[in-house]
Amino acid sequence: MNYPENELLNERIKKIRNKAEDILNKGLVGEGSSKLEKTLEMHEHLKNLLDELNFGLAEEDISQEIINEKISAIEEELEKMQL
Repeated sequence: MNYPENELLNERIKKIRNKAEDILNKGLVGEGSSKLEKTLEMHEHLKNLLDELNFGLAEEDISQEIINEKISAIEEELEKMQL
């Protein structure tokens, strides 16, 4: 769904999708012997969050507040992945 009345929200959605794609394409996350396992877990969690966002955007009656909450959850996960 596109929110024509809220250009800021549309820009935030676009930015978070691009950032997620960049991180997912980056490769392994973390350090040590468990970095492959950690990467797979984080990628799966991020994929689920993105799927939830996409599902929410497809709903006609979802509020912008809920969309903002979903975007914030994705941003938090991306921050964890960049550590």
